[in-house]
Amino acid sequence: MEAALLSLVAFCMLGVQADVEVDPNFDLKRFAGKWHVPALASTDPMLQSLKDIITTPAARIVPLPNGNLEIETYYLLGEDCEGMKGTYMKTEQPGHFTASDEKGKKDLRVLASDANFAIVYVQWEMKGMPPSRSLQLYSKDLKGSENLDRFKAYCQKMGLMGDLVVPPLSDKCFKQISG
Repeated sequence: MEAALLSLVAFCMLGVQADVEVDPNFDLKRFAGKWHVPALASTDPMLQSLKDIITTPAARIVPLPNGNLEIETYYLLGEDCEGMKGTYMKTEQPGHFTASDEKGKKDLRVLASDANFAIVYVQWEMKGMPPSRSLQLYSKDLKGSENLDRFKAYCQKMGLMGDLVVPPLSDKCFKQISG
């Protein structure tokens, strides 16, 4: 009975992940580069606590020679841009990456993208914390307004509309990673 219950739980968890479809036209070279992050939605308590003080984050995507991915994300806190860096391992499915270490594990999927925008979904589990989910709009344009409605539709579909944050516009961190 216990084995059947564990199998059912595993199936349900995999079913949730299976609903998060990756962009079938994902191109790592096109995804690489510097991006504004003009909108995001997250269940992460830390990000939620910062939502009233952050401005537009910036991200730098660096493809590694082995097909893995390095992502640097910068947030303007006060007068300084504070950065976080993560390395994600490619999976068999283009546009799907994972990361794990002693602190926990992350699952990153690019849901939609072209040369001017990307919608990125990240789910993570850190030790001692409840699982969190995040959806981010990456845009070559600071405002990202051309794809904001599409991003909101993804937020609605994934149950993150109530966690949507459209921070005040700032290109300070973007300029910092560009210069």
